[in-house]
Amino acid sequence: MSSDSKSKVLFVAHVPPPNHGAAIVGERVLSIISKIYDCKLLRLSNSKSISSMGKGRTLSNVIFVLALYLKTFFYLIFYRPKIIYITPSLSGFAFLRDLPLLVLFYIYLFFSKSKVICHVHMRPLLLMDSSILMTAWCFLSIKFEVILLSKSLRNDFSKNFNPKKLHLLSNTSQVKYDKNEPLKGRQSILYIGHIMESKGAIRLLALAQKFSSKNVTFHFAGEFGGEADRAKFFNLMEHLPEGLVYYHGPVSGEQKVRLFNSADLLALPSFSEAQPLTIIEAFSCGLPVVATRTGGVVDMLDNSIGRCVEFDNFESAIIEVLGLGKGNFEQRCLNKYSRCFSESKFISECLNIFKAN
Repeated sequence: MSSDSKSKVLFVAHVPPPNHGAAIVGERVLSIISKIYDCKLLRLSNSKSISSMGKGRTLSNVIFVLALYLKTFFYLIFYRPKIIYITPSLSGFAFLRDLPLLVLFYIYLFFSKSKVICHVHMRPLLLMDSSILMTAWCFLSIKFEVILLSKSLRNDFSKNFNPKKLHLLSNTSQVKYDKNEPLKGRQSILYIGHIMESKGAIRLLALAQKFSSKNVTFHFAGEFGGEADRAKFFNLMEHLPEGLVYYHGPVSGEQKVRLFNSADLLALPSFSEAQPLTIIEAFSCGLPVVATRTGGVVDMLDNSIGRCVEFDNFESAIIEVLGLGKGNFEQRCLNKYSRCFSESKFISECLNIFKAN
């Protein structure tokens, strides 16, 4: 199909780098729809690393955002997209960056028969603290189609949240199960993701001390959120027994696959999550998960595939799951992935959202 005959999509989203959940999914959605649509990509951020994210008041970022507004206006006038896809940030400074774009798209809909798809990858923490901003979002989204990651995340919004269409689209994983991964003498607990206090990495490291007398190792992998997180992590690690904790740095590809397949349990003691990719990646490898009760995590976990608990019960949940053994959960985790989070399911549902009138 020639580009002239394809419907036009303006894709305003995060793509790697850096590698965070919204960027990874954004890249995957773009690769799917670009096969059948004529797509123009506008990046929502110029950050190249996790530690540089959220620093919106630097001169380079201000220039980037102003250029983003101009490019968006240009594409609306001259490209005339039939579909606008945006992954708006609903928390922190980034929402104030994205709000003018949402207003611009809202106005554009009065002059076209296009549709706007807002793919929400996070909990709306800023909106939950501001009735004015929540009202603004609810007003704008009346004309938008909104994608949420799971049903329970609807509860984060006010009762006035009533988008034109509401879609549920779970994330997916491309990490593959390796049943031939060799067994080890010690059970291993894996934390993989951004090493940040808000993600629970620091409190999990502190909890590791309580396992020093057990036949267990903790493996951390990921990029630090900033220098403060790095300093806090290694300061804690220095006071732990040698051989209890290993830090692997940022991982991808085969190294990431090996970590998932060789672990006995994924631990995610986060303070706030929407639908963590790491949990889906764990399921795709038959790995049970112990996570805190927050956001969309409650829709993902039950006792047949791990534990979803308050952090006060995190230690006992880990001990319980390790005691039962990975083999007790493995097939049920694989079934959960196939049923709810498979790549084929994601592709089919994603295309249906774009094609729907």
